[in-house]
Amino acid sequence: MNARPGHLLAAAALTLTAACSPVLSAQTREDYAAVDRTQTVRLAVAVAPLPAGQQDVGDLWSMMTRKYVNQHRDFIVVADRADAAIPTDVCGERIDGVLLLAGRAERQGDEVGAAVNARLVRCRDRQDIWSAQAAGTWPTTDDDLVEARKYWVGQTAEVVDPFVVASFRLLTATLETLPSPKITDEAHIREKIDLGE
Repeated sequence: MNARPGHLLAAAALTLTAACSPVLSAQTREDYAAVDRTQTVRLAVAVAPLPAGQQDVGDLWSMMTRKYVNQHRDFIVVADRADAAIPTDVCGERIDGVLLLAGRAERQGDEVGAAVNARLVRCRDRQDIWSAQAAGTWPTTDDDLVEARKYWVGQTAEVVDPFVVASFRLLTATLETLPSPKITDEAHIREKIDLGE
């Protein structure tokens, strides 16, 4: 059988894309569809410890995660915070689960190395629903993310600027591996629309 050049290029591109992903592993509970898909939809985000040891970078991660999940996944993220340690009250009223991000970010010249261990934890029994690990190194600048850098600096502080590209690349790839919930409650549907993110 002769392979056509177009198929070889497509296969090479697919292999290269897979090889470039920062996600090292991701897993979801086997019983997710039966237990959590419609029950664990309202989330809080908690980032601890602080990436780069800086509150502003922790705030960047928590806000970026909240906004990305609200825009690209069917969860409803109603709160986000960053602290040196996971707050004991993170499962607040009407929160079904918590997206916990434990990560690091280190600037080395014109690059930032970053890694995250992410978990989605069910509040009612503190069981893990999903987890993922990712890591990589990215330049501090990226022509595709000029506007994103301006936006996130404006939302946080100038000190986060060199961390925006690495944070965006790391977190978005990781969050794309989250399971897909199904919002069935009419009030939740309205709340998701009203978030406006």
